[in-house]
Amino acid sequence: MHFRKLLWALCFSFCCSFCWAQATVPDAPSSVIGGDGEAIACIRSGGIWLNDMGVVRCVPPKAHKWFRLTYPTHWTERQVFHSKSFWVPVAVDFGAFVADTEYTHQGLAHHKCVEGNGVLPQHPSRGQLYGVNLAQWGGASAFNWLMLKSGVKFAGIVPLAYDAQGHIRGAYQWRSQCW
Repeated sequence: MHFRKLLWALCFSFCCSFCWAQATVPDAPSSVIGGDGEAIACIRSGGIWLNDMGVVRCVPPKAHKWFRLTYPTHWTERQVFHSKSFWVPVAVDFGAFVADTEYTHQGLAHHKCVEGNGVLPQHPSRGQLYGVNLAQWGGASAFNWLMLKSGVKFAGIVPLAYDAQGHIRGAYQWRSQCW
């Protein structure tokens, strides 16, 4: 049954991609209008060199302040470690993985449930649970620190948010389905 649905989905996606590839696409306009000097001057002034449907223009800094994805300068270690942009997602993910680990440990110890994570055995110890989850949390936290240090605002939050939602979902499943 699942194979048939998968086959239909693959056929549908192939047909859609084939039709999209057959559509006529106009020639791409030149990416630089006005020469390289204008693009460099735009970027150095803090603007965004925008190619919007073939119209290439410079968007000044004040016009795109709500869409800016980078900080104006690179942060120092002190600025990163004293910012809410670093600590809030790290703390939320840490709390979520601790809750998931403790619910998993209690579910394994006192109920007839097994661990569904493919990396761990069916009845892992608390140390094995914390070891795997701490490695995930540390990697995501380090990525967040690197992104903030290099000046990218929101990219570092993505792995932490994804990890946290997985742990929150896992803790909820242990609490609702196993107790």
